[in-house]
Amino acid sequence: MTSSAVRSTESLAISEVPLCVDLDGTLVCSNTMIEEISIAARKKPFHLLRACLKLFWGRAEFKQSLASLRLLDVSNLPYRQSLLELIHRERAKGRRIMLVTGAHQRTAEAIAQHVRCFDTILSTCDGENLTGKAKRERLLECCPGGFYYAGNSQSDLPVWQSSVGAILVGASIRVQRSAARCGINIVLTLK
Repeated sequence: MTSSAVRSTESLAISEVPLCVDLDGTLVCSNTMIEEISIAARKKPFHLLRACLKLFWGRAEFKQSLASLRLLDVSNLPYRQSLLELIHRERAKGRRIMLVTGAHQRTAEAIAQHVRCFDTILSTCDGENLTGKAKRERLLECCPGGFYYAGNSQSDLPVWQSSVGAILVGASIRVQRSAARCGINIVLTLK
């Protein structure tokens, strides 16, 4: 266990159950969409304005338009090392590792290619914004035998509730309390 592990009530015992990992605020300490918006505002403000107009068609369309600019340098993102260590350890044991994110598919694929530790990517694409309950439903379809889920925010509560075990990564005290109140099986908490 790394020095940044705060609490562990049990290990990830069920080896055939995949470990599903959120991206923004979890694998990456920042939010990739905000990073993309910030870069676009500096380098391509007209394209950012055009992307913002896509919000009329929904968040998934906005994320697609933003990701299509390909401005994000994924090698410079602040990756959470404690989580990467856990992922590599579990992958070495033969566990299937999935990146499951509300970020657009192009962004998710670029990050997955950079860190080289994911077997499967589920992300926002084709008009579906993969967050909250939509993420939970997709995971229930893809992982009928259950899944562990590493996340960090209030929007992860529905996913954690349907998981075999929750891994809270960089979660605020408020999120930790909410998860405990919901009776979520918290197996690990990482800083």
